[in-house]
Amino acid sequence: MWVAVRHVLDGPVRGWRHAAMAWVGGMVMAAWLGAAAGGPEPVPERTVMVFVDEGTVPPPLAARLRDALAGVTAESAEFRGRPAPSLVLDEILLSMGCQALDARCLRQLCTVMRVDALGMVTVRVGSPRLLELQWMDGCQGQPQRAVQRPLGGEEADVAAVTDAVRARLGRQRPAHVSVASTPAGASVFLDGAAAGVTPLNNVPLPPGAHRVRVALAGHVAEERDVAMKAGRSSVAVFQLVPEPAAGAPPPPAHPPSTPAPAARGVEGRTGVPRALAFTPGALAAAAGGMVLGAGALLGLLGGTAYALVWTIQATRPVGRRLVVPFSLAGAATAAVGGVILLLAAALLAGAGAWQLLSG
Repeated sequence: MWVAVRHVLDGPVRGWRHAAMAWVGGMVMAAWLGAAAGGPEPVPERTVMVFVDEGTVPPPLAARLRDALAGVTAESAEFRGRPAPSLVLDEILLSMGCQALDARCLRQLCTVMRVDALGMVTVRVGSPRLLELQWMDGCQGQPQRAVQRPLGGEEADVAAVTDAVRARLGRQRPAHVSVASTPAGASVFLDGAAAGVTPLNNVPLPPGAHRVRVALAGHVAEERDVAMKAGRSSVAVFQLVPEPAAGAPPPPAHPPSTPAPAARGVEGRTGVPRALAFTPGALAAAAGGMVLGAGALLGLLGGTAYALVWTIQATRPVGRRLVVPFSLAGAATAAVGGVILLLAAALLAGAGAWQLLSG
């Protein structure tokens, strides 16, 4: 009896136990896979705030410093940056009952802002004007003068302050690069080391410049430099070109030039003619030109005489025995000139046809 009851109750107990073991194992496996796949990075617990005194720092430099410092704190893997409110140092000192920006005042400001590290950028009035960065790591520590330099160009001033802050924020967050290619399945090499095949996602890399190379069988390998920034992600996309077929001639470096046709002489031979030959075409062209000139001259004379006679008759009437002969002579001369012009046109057309046919 007891054995039967124990068997009845033991089934569900074993099932629940196996289910619990499977659930725990699944959670462990999921956590391991998440870590291997590069899950989200933990948020740093320590906080930092960097003030820029708007009362002493020139406004253009203050604006550039705030933007640059926000980027530097975002790159840190050990500190979480908190945005600093706009402030004028004299007003802060007055509100906290401080006479100067000493260690006690910085500790009090750090405690009020509830941060683990505090920076204060000011410009000391004098000759020369000094750009200063005071840094306190921990609200109970002693402030350090991290930067003290004469005001120069904005680029140099911003670089000096950001480099000093970056050095005090510890290690930087890694950058991540993703590589894709068309076609996919290409081997990826990062700085010469094999990293996987495309598509490759979120590979951590230290900040700086890195060489990415992609190679696929039957395609021309490609590579390029990628600039990586701390805490940022970059994507490199490659379009791979197939290799030329074996035995195919390579494309010419320079297209072959076509030589210009040589000049042809009047005798049909190439090169510069030695002498002008009296061919029928040339003779016809010469005759046509001469006849053309004669016809034009006769036409001009006849037309002029005809017009002159009738002009005289209109202004001073003379006998018909003078008008009619001169009028007929002018008209006849003009008509002969027109016929000669037609003949000249025929001769020139024949000369052109002869030149074309003779080559």
